[in-house]
Amino acid sequence: CSMIQDAMEDAFINESVPSSAEKKQLRHAIRKKFAAVDDVVLLRAVNAFRPWRAPVGTSNGIMKVFEDIAFQCGADPDFGVDKPGVALRTRFGTLMKEFKRDQCRSMRKSGTVEQYEERDRLLVDITTQVDDWNTKVTADNKVKEAKQLAIENSGDLMRRIAMNEIDEDDTNTEDDDISTDGKYTQARQKLGKKRLTRPGSAQKGKITKRERLAVVMDALTESLKSASGKDNSKYEYKTQRLAFEKEQANLQLKHKAE
Repeated sequence: CSMIQDAMEDAFINESVPSSAEKKQLRHAIRKKFAAVDDVVLLRAVNAFRPWRAPVGTSNGIMKVFEDIAFQCGADPDFGVDKPGVALRTRFGTLMKEFKRDQCRSMRKSGTVEQYEERDRLLVDITTQVDDWNTKVTADNKVKEAKQLAIENSGDLMRRIAMNEIDEDDTNTEDDDISTDGKYTQARQKLGKKRLTRPGSAQKGKITKRERLAVVMDALTESLKSASGKDNSKYEYKTQRLAFEKEQANLQLKHKAE
């Protein structure tokens, strides 16, 4: 009878001791709303993972980052709410908006002075990083747009040269439109020097339309090579496109000569 009683007591004790998962659930059930300490834990994780740098429109995008942030926060014993990544993203957005509106004081409902101070410091640091990143992205996009415009203008220029729709003066005017970081102007000057020093040339210093096409092509290809590694596929496509444009222009020149 004593053995049976001991077994029953052991079973009761084992049932009373929560598992690690139950402990986690109990800990997360402490609060339903975010407190200052939860915001601090969240902002620490955000500052470490930097979701604003996440690639756009991919499986490793911003939501994947916030899922990782949710896992990181859940492992912190100070984090007292059970929230998924999407809820943490919403909370982070709210903190940023309120901080920019200078209304953080109105959000001080629970927590210590130290927690508020750390939260504000983290928000200042994160805001600066986000602004710097957005400035960099904007500048990079402008460079890409300028290169794309130069490529489009160069294709039109090659066709016009082949069709003899522009003369030498017009080509000089177009230089600014197709310039890619000065590479076209440098290539054109280099070609002019070659012709000036070429012995027996009947037209010293005069650049033919065919050579002008080659200059445009070389300058743009060189410019595309300076693109970042992640744009390699775009570089290959645009290079092929330029080669096609050059081939078509040369065929038009040949046909016109005949």
